[in-house]
Amino acid sequence: MSYALSQNLRIVSTGEQMIIMDVKQGKFYTCNQIGATIVNLLRSGHTLDSIAETLEEQSKQSHNRIKNDILLFMQTLVQKNLCHVS
Repeated sequence: MSYALSQNLRIVSTGEQMIIMDVKQGKFYTCNQIGATIVNLLRSGHTLDSIAETLEEQSKQSHNRIKNDILLFMQTLVQKNLCHVS
């Protein structure tokens, strides 16, 4: 399973946060630094496994914990139509 960000997004990084605007829905969302890292890696074509590996290198959390957190974040993006499963 892979994920792709919506084509309707405009994304701006502001220090430790990211602002995501869905121009089609006219809605704004923010995410923290970890969420911004996930979004940036997705934009670069990374898989969820490679994103988990990158975050694991940056933190002291277990691979399973990181993978579960990423999946929850991705579910939220899908529910808000910011991302779709391909």
